[in-house]
Amino acid sequence: MIQQQRIRWHDKTIKQKQFQKGNWALLYDSRFENFQGKLRTRWLGPYEVDVVFPNGTVRLLTIDDSRTPLLVNGYRLRLYQQPVLKKILKLLAWQIYILFF
Repeated sequence: MIQQQRIRWHDKTIKQKQFQKGNWALLYDSRFENFQGKLRTRWLGPYEVDVVFPNGTVRLLTIDDSRTPLLVNGYRLRLYQQPVLKKILKLLAWQIYILFF
């Protein structure tokens, strides 16, 4: 009875991550798991998602020219929002400026 309650509670707290081909992801670096550093980043990347396997394994590709493949567990990944380019922001600002003035 108590074991079933714990199982339900544990399953409720797990977030399902859905990665698709072409997404960018950050990889958790477990080497720094036990270090108490404020300014140390624990995330590597970004990487591009190449293939998502049914068992939760994800094949990543580096973004540089070498495109090196890397197989990791999906639980070690976080979705990365691609930055908006400054050129696009300047273009949008210029278009808004033209519309209002």
